[in-house]
Amino acid sequence: MRVTNFVAPQYYHRVTVRVGGRSRHARVRGEASYTHQLRAFLAATRGEQANLTPPADAVLTMSLIDVAYAAAGLPERV
Repeated sequence: MRVTNFVAPQYYHRVTVRVGGRSRHARVRGEASYTHQLRAFLAATRGEQANLTPPADAVLTMSLIDVAYAAAGLPERV
């Protein structure tokens, strides 16, 4: 599967799925990922829904980002 812009998948609204040498293109409707994240954050802070991402996930994500920076030869972020 190929997403044209994984950072902002709402742009172009298209994914390409390749199976067995055959490709299929599909348009996907939707808002920006950040819009969904903001709505979830607001709902969690208002007590309307549980926080679905525990703090341990945030620490793991930051660790993965640090590894990606190191692999790219970039300096450590502080």
